[in-house]
Parts: sequence; structure tokens; C-alpha cells
Amino acid sequence: MFALTTMFVSDLERSLAFYCGLLGLPLLEEKQAGPNRIAFLGQGDTTHLELIQGAVPPAPSGSISVGIVPAGLTQALDACADSAEGPVSPAPGVTFWFVRDPDGYRVQLLSGRS
Repeated sequence: MFALTTMFVSDLERSLAFYCGLLGLPLLEEKQAGPNRIAFLGQGDTTHLELIQGAVPPAPSGSISVGIVPAGLTQALDACADSAEGPVSPAPGVTFWFVRDPDGYRVQLLSGRS
């Protein structure tokens, strides 16, 4: 059993390039469900990211962000340099930067864990 965080996206291929290609999240499954193309990202029994392109338009909000430990932090920050904010160090051994995904959602790129 795992939990989901769902995000509606405008272009699934562009979002997969960001989350899978740039941030290194594994693509678990991709399927068509009516007018929606759906992709599940993540690994194991953790919270997975569900991306849906279809009937509902994306609605990024400044009050919501998703935290990810990217496979290559330096490369991800370089690729997102135009939208990067930070670093922020809320606790010893934890640092993160905010970047924007292709639809404008805020994504926390985390480094380190306490």
C-alpha cells in the first residue's frame, strides 16, 4: 500500500522529462483512463507522485510544494537556475531549494537528512 500526491499537468511528456529525466524519479506505470493520461512515479511503499494530463487543467499554487530528493541535485539546480530559490536550512543536516516544474508548481529539492 502506498499514498499518492496528485498533480494535474498540461503536458505529461514535459512533466516526465522533469520529474523522471531531471530529478530521477522512477516511472512505475503510465496508462490512459478516459480522457486522462496518468503516470505514477516513485519507488517502493512510499508516497508516489501521480501526474494526470487531461480534463482538469493544472492549478499551481504558491501555498503547495512537493519535496523530492533528486538523483542529481547539482544538475537539477543548474537546469532550474532561472527559478531556484534558496538554499534554506530548516534543521541541522537538511538543506533545500525551491524550483518550479514545467507547470509552475513549487518543488523542494532536498539535500541531506537528519
